[in-house]
Amino acid sequence: MLVHFGGQERSVAQFERLAETHGLVLDSVTEVADERCVLEFRKHPI
Repeated sequence: MLVHFGGQERSVAQFERLAETHGLVLDSVTEVADERCVLEFRKHPI
C-alpha cells in the first residue's frame, strides 16, 4: 500500500493515465473524506 499526502493535485483520469504507463489499471475509487479518496490499482492483464 502507498499513501501519499501533499504533492501535485491530480484528477482520477490523470492517475489512470500515469498508472497505465506502469502497467496498472484502476480497479476502484473509494471516498474516505472531503476531497480525499483511495484509488486501488491492479496489474494490467497481459
